[in-house]
Amino acid sequence: MINKISKTLGTLVLGAGLSFNSYAQNTDKNLPYTYEQVPCISEQEVNHIIFEIPKYFKQKSEGTYLIEFVPEAKKGYSFGGELSVYIPYNNKSVLLIFDRTNINPSKWYNVSNWDSENNGCANFGGYLNSKKSMEKTDMQKKFNESVYKIRKIINGK
Repeated sequence: MINKISKTLGTLVLGAGLSFNSYAQNTDKNLPYTYEQVPCISEQEVNHIIFEIPKYFKQKSEGTYLIEFVPEAKKGYSFGGELSVYIPYNNKSVLLIFDRTNINPSKWYNVSNWDSENNGCANFGGYLNSKKSMEKTDMQKKFNESVYKIRKIINGK
């Protein structure tokens, strides 16, 4: 009985290990730029968002666009409550995203693909009020979420 349970358990563990290994290999093969299983967005998606932003959003200053304003997150900060994006004119494939829409100012952040090899990958990010940098996986998740949120807002206009 114990022998049968051991064999069954061993088979399950081996199968799970093979499945995970296969997933990791496929991810690496299909998405060459990943941070611990957080895939980068396609460069086409980033370029599309960059192209669409000036059409749909108010320009606050040179290259900076206001995407969303959440008044309840202002909390006395001059840029509080804003989701804004800076697109440098000399490099049309770069996004600097500043998200201050959370009502908790310690969760405000910025993420960017400024010096990334792949425009869909974030390589810089941090929390604005604490000046604390982000782990690469968190940085990429926030970059992806921000780009998808901007695309959703554009599609709703």
